[in-house]
Amino acid sequence: MKNVGEAPTEELATGERSTRNRVARSILDHGPSTVADLAERLGLTQAAVRRHLDSLVTDNVVEAREKRVYGTRTRGRPAKVFALTDCGRDAFDQSYDALAVEALRWIERNAGERRPSPPSPATASRPRPRRTGRPSSPPTRTSAPRPSPRR
Repeated sequence: MKNVGEAPTEELATGERSTRNRVARSILDHGPSTVADLAERLGLTQAAVRRHLDSLVTDNVVEAREKRVYGTRTRGRPAKVFALTDCGRDAFDQSYDALAVEALRWIERNAGERRPSPPSPATASRPRPRRTGRPSSPPTRTSAPRPSPRR
């Protein structure tokens, strides 16, 4: 991640900037996350994660949203999830265009336009059935009909 703004010397000495980058990277990799999720993923206390999130919100890298609740809501304050802003997403070096082009090249190499091979001499002389777009008729019976049961 490109560091947003200049990091004061005390931040560089204590490693706070890199922890903030880890918090932002975790949100980028895993999507909108709660403080508890981030703390568990990064091995930090929830208080430490909140402190870094406050700085990231101030720098407009992350925004807080209300967590969507499915079913009945529990008591207490609604949980918040933190998501990257457009500015925060742009701070990471992402080359999705290059990835998309490479994926299209791979598809073309591995499953690109397949031209039908010319017919072999053995199958070239046989007439091909016409396709009419209608379902084929049911198979015809080649054996003699069975006698009907007597009454």
